[in-house]
Parts: sequence; C-alpha cells; structure tokens
Amino acid sequence: MMSQHEWNGFLATLPVRTVNAILSDLAMLRAQYNAGRKVSLPLVQVTLSSGQQLEGYVVAVDSPRNEETLVLHSPRGEHRFPHYDLIYVRTNAIMSVSILDAHTIAKFLNDKAHIPAEQEIVTRIDVKRFIAQYMDDFNTLKKLNLTCDIDWDTIPAGASALRNLKEEVATVLDALTEIMDEEDKGYEVLTSSVCGIILKSHEHSGAAFEEGTLTILCPYLDAPRRISDREGIKRAIEEALQAV
Repeated sequence: MMSQHEWNGFLATLPVRTVNAILSDLAMLRAQYNAGRKVSLPLVQVTLSSGQQLEGYVVAVDSPRNEETLVLHSPRGEHRFPHYDLIYVRTNAIMSVSILDAHTIAKFLNDKAHIPAEQEIVTRIDVKRFIAQYMDDFNTLKKLNLTCDIDWDTIPAGASALRNLKEEVATVLDALTEIMDEEDKGYEVLTSSVCGIILKSHEHSGAAFEEGTLTILCPYLDAPRRISDREGIKRAIEEALQAV
C-alpha cells in the first residue's frame, strides 16, 4: 500500500494528460495485460456530457470508420453474474475519467513518455497502408473521393514521427467528419472544392487551402508521446475553408 508521503510525491510529479490520452494509455495497459505482463487494470468511472456515469475496465480505444470509440468491460451489471457486459461509447461524448485506486498504477501514470519496449515498429509502408484504409472508409462513409498524402521531405526521421503521423491522419479525418456533420460553409467548401489533403511537418500547427488542396501543418511529430489536438486542427481547417 502506498503511504501518504509516497502519494503526495506521486501527485507532485504527475504529468497531466487529456481525457483521450489517458484512455489511450489505459488501453495500452490492457494490451500489456493481454500479452501476459503482470500489470494492474484499474476500474474507471466515465462521465458523459449528458451527466450519465459509466463504470468499468478499459478494453480498447479505436477509430473504426473514423469514429473514436471506447470499449468498457462492465463488472457490475445488475442481477447478472458472471458479468460479461461490454459498453461502447463515443469518446467525444466523454467529459471526464476517474481512475479508482490510482495508486495501483502510479508508476504507469507517472511515466511522461511511456512507450513499451514491445511497441510495434512502424514503417513508411505501414503509414501508407493505414492512410489508404482510413481514406477508403472515410470516402465511403461521406460519399467523397478525397486523396490524402504526406509531404515526406518534411517528416522527421524515426519511429516516433511515424507513429504520431498515423494518429495525426486519424485526428484530421475526425475533424473533417465533425465539420461535415455541422453542414456550414466549411461543409460546402469541403464537399465541392477540396480534392486532396496533404500533411506536412512544421514548427507551428495550422492549415491552408489552395487550388483544391487542404494542407495540414503538424508540429512535434518526433515527440516520444505526442497528443493530437483535434479541436485545434478543426479550428485551423475551418478558418482555412472560411477564407475561400
């Protein structure tokens, strides 16, 4: 059991993560558990924007068909035993996450750049395949024919940049999905004028639209544990499209 002194020391150095980032980290912890490593799985309480609370163990976080979704194993179904209930919830409906008995995973939470040794090696080919699949799903869902490419000359070398690049592509398409769902001027330009998307590394974040191409500027791709800013990307795209 962690002492009060140890707990205070843990809190003094605890890095702050976004809600989506901590969910992804907990899904990573589940993957280590599934691989047979001796790790603790914490019970979490998820509060939705509606005020509803859900409780369970994080199973996975993924973005099938460009809709990021959390899967929870619920251990407390009423009058049900054993408890084999699963909960699927869109992460953009989540306002907060409570980690119960967080001291049991203190070392995991306090690792500012937690990348397991067994993390898969990502290559440029992996990124291209990932983009092709994501774009196929996105275009089918939205009835579009957009292309997506990478300005490889600007991308930093190393596995971290390639891992982060995959996450950045998913985040950009999530932002585009939200813009299309709002059906404002950005939606009109996106559906009538945008033919392709290009992601390039840059010291500042932002977006630009010219001659049918939407360019997304991505900073810090080489960071060991970069968190994509979906809201910031969405605002940058909206500003670029509004200028048309």
